[in-house]
Amino acid sequence: MLRYINGHYVGTAEVTDMTILGWHFLRDDCRLQFLPHTLVEPGQTLTVKPPLEMCRHGLHASMEPLNALWYAPGPVVCRVELSGEILQDTNKLCAERRTVLWMADATTVLHEFMAWCAADMAERLGLRDVGVAIVEAKKLWLHKQINDRDLRWLAAEISQMVVGDLAGYMQHAIWRALVVPTEPYTDAEILALHVSGQTRLKFIGFPSATAEQHNAKLEELLLGLAREQNIDNQEVSINE
Repeated sequence: MLRYINGHYVGTAEVTDMTILGWHFLRDDCRLQFLPHTLVEPGQTLTVKPPLEMCRHGLHASMEPLNALWYAPGPVVCRVELSGEILQDTNKLCAERRTVLWMADATTVLHEFMAWCAADMAERLGLRDVGVAIVEAKKLWLHKQINDRDLRWLAAEISQMVVGDLAGYMQHAIWRALVVPTEPYTDAEILALHVSGQTRLKFIGFPSATAEQHNAKLEELLLGLAREQNIDNQEVSINE
């Protein structure tokens, strides 16, 4: 039973003979954000003693990668398995035990995700060529075929391809996707939820992307990262 108490959703779900898969992000040093800043490694199971308290005491994760990204202190993604007593919030979980199934540096994937969000927005505006150009520019930069200065020049060139009443809106998305983000784990969720969420597009009658579509794309990219790095990303507990 979930209840809203003192600004938090609180409820307990006793989980027996089952586990919940989730996503969790770490700093680039692979340590927990809060004391004692434990070093996290694949295969590790961390535990805390109940009673749990959301955001205060417990091991957190989210079932959807976009929700996990909202809380990310860094770019290292962990596929985790939660077990024991679990508290459920609207966009996160707090558990007694959290096992790391696999982990990887997702910096490149998050840059790709931001470019995809902006390209998706362009596609929905009928600007497919702009969307293709955004993705190609980001790809060149990620592969170190162009430098930061070249990327800024390309962003300006792509922005000039956009005309009409929504030019400023789309140009902002282009700039956010290609130039501004130095820490994609802090900018990707903003781009996805506020730019490619496209509230204004919906208002003027254009189809807008949904959170489900963003989550599906981000999960696809993260699982692809695991495959590329030959990580065993079978969705089962490594302790079985």
